Amino acid sequence: MNRIASRGSLEAVALSTGNAHSNLLPDRTPFIGRRREVSSLEGLLIGGARLVTVVGPSGMGKTRLARQLALRLESRFRTDGGTWLCDLSAGRSARDLETVLASVLGTHPRQLADALENRGPTFVVLDNLEAIAADAAGVLGTWLDRCRGLQILATSLVPIGMEGETRFELHPLEPDDAAALYRDRAGRAAADRAFTEAEHGAIAELVERLDRLPLALELAAARIRTLPPGRMLARISERFDLLRSDAGRRSLQDAISLTWELLAPEEADTLAQSAVFAGGFSLEAAEQILRPGERAILDVLESLRAKALLQLSGGDAPRFFLYESVREFALRKLKESGRYDDTIRRQADCLLAAAEVWASEVDGPGAPAAFRSLAAERENLLAIHRRFQGETPAVAARAGLALAPLAALQGPPASEAELLDSTLDAATRSGDPRLVARALRVRAAADRRFGEPDAARSRLYEAVALATSLGDAALEGFLRCEACAVLSRLSDVDGAEREVQRALRLADTLSDPLLEGLAHLAAGVLEESRGGLAPAADHFDAALARFRKAGHVRNQGLSLLNLGAVRSGQGRYREAREVLDEALAVFRRIEDRASEADAILNLGSVDLTAGHLDEAEHHLLQALALERQLGNRRFEALALANLGLVCLERGQIRLARERLDAAISLVRAAAEKRHLGLFLPFAAAASLLAGRRDEAARDFADARRIFTELLDPTGLEMVEALEHLDEVGPADDPGAGRAAASSEAMVVALRILERTRQRRLQAPGVQPDRTDVDAAGIVVGPQADWIRLDGGQPIDLRKRAAARRILFALVEQRLLAPGVGITQDRLVEIGWPGEQIRPDAAANRVYTAIWFLRSVGLAGAIRHHAEGYLLDPAISVVRR
Repeated sequence: MNRIASRGSLEAVALSTGNAHSNLLPDRTPFIGRRREVSSLEGLLIGGARLVTVVGPSGMGKTRLARQLALRLESRFRTDGGTWLCDLSAGRSARDLETVLASVLGTHPRQLADALENRGPTFVVLDNLEAIAADAAGVLGTWLDRCRGLQILATSLVPIGMEGETRFELHPLEPDDAAALYRDRAGRAAADRAFTEAEHGAIAELVERLDRLPLALELAAARIRTLPPGRMLARISERFDLLRSDAGRRSLQDAISLTWELLAPEEADTLAQSAVFAGGFSLEAAEQILRPGERAILDVLESLRAKALLQLSGGDAPRFFLYESVREFALRKLKESGRYDDTIRRQADCLLAAAEVWASEVDGPGAPAAFRSLAAERENLLAIHRRFQGETPAVAARAGLALAPLAALQGPPASEAELLDSTLDAATRSGDPRLVARALRVRAAADRRFGEPDAARSRLYEAVALATSLGDAALEGFLRCEACAVLSRLSDVDGAEREVQRALRLADTLSDPLLEGLAHLAAGVLEESRGGLAPAADHFDAALARFRKAGHVRNQGLSLLNLGAVRSGQGRYREAREVLDEALAVFRRIEDRASEADAILNLGSVDLTAGHLDEAEHHLLQALALERQLGNRRFEALALANLGLVCLERGQIRLARERLDAAISLVRAAAEKRHLGLFLPFAAAASLLAGRRDEAARDFADARRIFTELLDPTGLEMVEALEHLDEVGPADDPGAGRAAASSEAMVVALRILERTRQRRLQAPGVQPDRTDVDAAGIVVGPQADWIRLDGGQPIDLRKRAAARRILFALVEQRLLAPGVGITQDRLVEIGWPGEQIRPDAAANRVYTAIWFLRSVGLAGAIRHHAEGYLLDPAISVVRR
């Protein structure tokens, strides 16, 4: 049961992630003050607060405080779900909240809750939440309910207003800290300047007149050369009339206005023009779009950066940003100057030219860099898409099409559909049939991913008609390949055959290696679905050759993934492993973690089919962990089901049923009928061996009904083979009189029959221990607050914090990676987070905690081996 369904076909969607545990970078300037606030917030979070909102006006230092806390707590989450910062300043809805966090974690927004649930303890900072605070409560509530290890620190102008929220109001800096911040930042702006004794009094008054707001202090300090404390104080007394009555955004605008008046003309002009960038900008974009006058753009930007009006991100590709209040002020100045229209047109021309190149590279060797570039410009491209909807819809459509690959990667489905619908509308109003055909193509691809093949078919046929009328044979060919995939999914084999044959003829006429490869890939998938493994392999080989010629690396990986499945189906296991190893190397090279997980899953399936159970378990546990991190429930189910078959072959009946039940629950939720049909007979076999005949009969009947509806004689043959599993005797030959296995699942079924016969041959008359199989096992409450053993009364563990945390970690490990232990050092970190403990004392603490857990009834469940401590994989564990 390997399966590469949509991932191994034209419907595949790439996902990638970056750093495994954090996206935080060290701050470039020292963190000054806030000792009380840091101590209080750290206590709340370490004490178990799930949602803490730091509330205060703009410029109060909420973001910097949140970053400092995240950096201090980073080591606590490093080996679990990690520490992540999400900037929501551009957010307008709860969808944007999901999109940003999903992008940070490298998963689809529609799978975000699942991904969070499977990461373990995770710390997330949601910065600048105010614009969507009212919308966010529902989403945050869902995440917190499902993801017990999740802790959230939010910063906002207003509270979220939801149950369970801990509000922390942030006040101005202490007077001494405010003065220290001003002196530090002024010293960095003018390192050669020293303050006189007389200036200390002026500084003390200045920071008070600035309400001790960190941003206002930094803006004032940046002007130290032209406005030393005394002169700045005199000007503020004239201009900051609203400072005492409103310490929010208007006071900052006063500070910006004061600084603006002191800018050189080219600095003010450049800052005004830079306000058109909704998502920051690179130096290269600035050089092409901004018009600084006679001075070099880099000099002007550095000057603005030195005056704290531009911010600079770190990393290999630094970007300039404006504080939002600064950007709003500058944008008004640009519109007043009459140069707004010219600036946004230059920006659109420049960014669209670059974005269209990046969008064309997402399947090639430069895919990671292309996606990173598109992601960096996402907000700018969205702004262009919205700005030009009215007068120049063709520009809006081009921006939407450039964003389409990124939208497919990040979602969520509703946001992607909204973008693609507005793109299609703009393309239609532009009157350009080529833009319309391209927009229909990406909208149909989304329909296919969203499970709407009928809508996809309709849009594709409309796009085919347009491409034909334009005489664009290449576009027509791509569309027919995609139509083949849709029709195959709709079980229209004849229609799929017609489309793929037309695509192959067009590819042959054009001699386009990319089109030829996609046509052969579609033909191979179609042949495999009809059981033609040899012709399918020929097509996949042909596709691979074309993709190599065209330099389309990811499509090479998909061809190899499909070819590996075919080789396994042919029983050529060594070749299958070699091909899948090559596919795995491709996906790792281009940072496609989703396809990497699928390749590992298929390697496990090959090992399982070949009877190499230890190797299969190794690969399947890897795949399971990756699929859970990505939140991919469908492929998580495949990994769990195959792990269940490993257990069934080994005679671990209860664990087999547990894993298969988990897989069945996932595919039922996803309405995956074929996979449900494959899993049910093996779950029924486990029930049969456990003596639960009624349960087995129901599952066999359900499987038979599904395979009958699907017209699948091989599936019905497998049900027939497994139905009489408990009647197999020592002298029986499960394969006698039976034709060669006609599917990989049938290979496994026959081998289970054979292994059952061998076990009974070695111990005739011995049946599985059904009392043990039927035992309730261990039931664990939320955060391991209590446990119940074998159906008994709950045992309260809330007063044993360290032992409770250790047990919770052992349960998570048991469910994620059965048979894999947790080291003593890691248990120390889990049980006593943040404490510095001598090695001998640490060992004693772990021993005492384990002794306590064993003393309350877990003596037979907790095991110890070379890797560390673990819960026995053969014992059922249920988490409530």
